[in-house]
Amino acid sequence: MNNFLADFVASNKSYWIGLNDRKVDGQFRWLDFEDELSYERWAQGEPNNKSRDDNCVQINNNWGRKLKAWTDDNCFAKVKFICERYQESTLCPVGWTLSYVSGTCLKLYVTESSWQEAETTCENHGASLAMIQNDGMNNFLSDLTATEGNSTDGQDREEEILIYRKDCSGCLGNGHVCDTRTGLCHLGCEVGYHGALCEACPNNTFGANCSRKCSDHCGGSTKACNVTTGECLYGCADGFVGDMCFSGKGGCLFEV
Repeated sequence: MNNFLADFVASNKSYWIGLNDRKVDGQFRWLDFEDELSYERWAQGEPNNKSRDDNCVQINNNWGRKLKAWTDDNCFAKVKFICERYQESTLCPVGWTLSYVSGTCLKLYVTESSWQEAETTCENHGASLAMIQNDGMNNFLSDLTATEGNSTDGQDREEEILIYRKDCSGCLGNGHVCDTRTGLCHLGCEVGYHGALCEACPNNTFGANCSRKCSDHCGGSTKACNVTTGECLYGCADGFVGDMCFSGKGGCLFEV
């Protein structure tokens, strides 16, 4: 996450999601679904039913700079929330963001509400509180909520916070497929970019989702490589050859 967005990630920021155990205490389910959870991302020591009536669940960032951990809380607590709805066409309605992970449309609401108030608001817009079925969706919501705070008037409003992205560079689809209101890429990232906003790979990384590391034998003080191919930008350190500087001059291959 770049410094611009990191500045907006406030501490103790929480959002209601659809998970709850209001029907049977201790049996958490998504909204009214009966199926047991196939994916969980509880914070350490959670759920703890601290108030003995903690039947609703938030995703929050008390355990890190990005929203990833889940905690149970009293359903009457007032916090922000995330709505989710299915697409009715290839695009989401104005003010909603397409998740390339789930194929659903998402929207942040920054007016603090109880869990039931939040769910009612979602239902009034043909949606429900967000459901999280895997790490990809959990991370996507983390990136989405990091955009909250860049409002045009500084006031809490029941609408999506806007970034007004000028282009879609780094996004799949020839750099044209992104939500210019939130900055999020609809289809994922080109090779050499990562995250929901498809930012360029950090130093010394490259490849799909920046999952590979540049060779330790790249030349130059930064040991930088091309974010797409991994080719060393400034040649090789002494004793190494090749585009990616993986082999010694004698032809031996070295691990990197």
